[in-house]
Amino acid sequence: MGSSTFSQYTVVHDVSVAKIDPKAPLEKVCLLGCGVPTAKDFGVTEFVNPKDHDKPIQQVNIDMTDEGVDYSFECIGNVSIMRAALELSSRMR
Repeated sequence: MGSSTFSQYTVVHDVSVAKIDPKAPLEKVCLLGCGVPTAKDFGVTEFVNPKDHDKPIQQVNIDMTDEGVDYSFECIGNVSIMRAALELSSRMR
């Protein structure tokens, strides 16, 4: 959390690191990132773009579902988006 995935070098806690065999095909190991497994083919039912709405994304989601969601995913490492994703969870309210 809070680390940039687009940097060449970064410092992270050891539990945030996965060692990858140098011989492993990059087109398959990229699936270890959180953005790919959250695509519709893997079970996500809705994608909501906050730029398409005037309200905070948390309120848009509550309006859509009447109660929030069971799971939400933040896939870019932005702290304010992490908070929004957490607040979307009906278990957290």
